[in-house]
Amino acid sequence: VHNPASSARRGDNERWRDLGTAMQVALVDRLNATAPVILTGDFNERDEAFCTVTASGLQAANGGSRQPCRPPANAGIDWIFGTPDVTFSGYER
Repeated sequence: VHNPASSARRGDNERWRDLGTAMQVALVDRLNATAPVILTGDFNERDEAFCTVTASGLQAANGGSRQPCRPPANAGIDWIFGTPDVTFSGYER
């Protein structure tokens, strides 16, 4: 996925990122009814994207914790998430 960035030229796109993330999480929920799912992309957010996506039950390949929400150290805006039935054996940024 690629959620929109905010900039002087493009304006504040927070609401579109929020909508996009909600739609992406809903799609993962539907797909996960039949198969493991990996969600990757440029979310153009760090903490907020991590907390929103992991609150739905997904895990980030680079760690962090869901409850309480603690994103991994030095997180970027690009993410790799997986449903609970996905196991990550390593991560390199």
